[in-house]
Amino acid sequence: MALRISTGMRNRILGINTDKITNGAFTSDTTGWTAVTATLSSAGSGQAGNCLRVTETGSANPGKAYQDITTKVGHLYKLSLYFKKGTADNGKYMIGTTADENIIYEIIET
Repeated sequence: MALRISTGMRNRILGINTDKITNGAFTSDTTGWTAVTATLSSAGSGQAGNCLRVTETGSANPGKAYQDITTKVGHLYKLSLYFKKGTADNGKYMIGTTADENIIYEIIET
């Protein structure tokens, strides 16, 4: 008889984390996210529910929101996100390290 386990159990046994982001759905607030020269809020009308609204606080630097996650060298990670432009001219998302915030990937949405 073969041993059968669920995908979730298999992932736990192998140490695979299926969701590295805290509060990626922004269901009621912005817990887990850090603002830089901005105010963060959970807003309706995202692609599939709420989304993160980043409102600049009038600083010379653009407003940002980020979340630090721990990754392992040699492991693959999949990022899935939805960008909805607000009142700013454009928006940007970046993947990087603490030393260089856009070293892995950067795209500007208009």
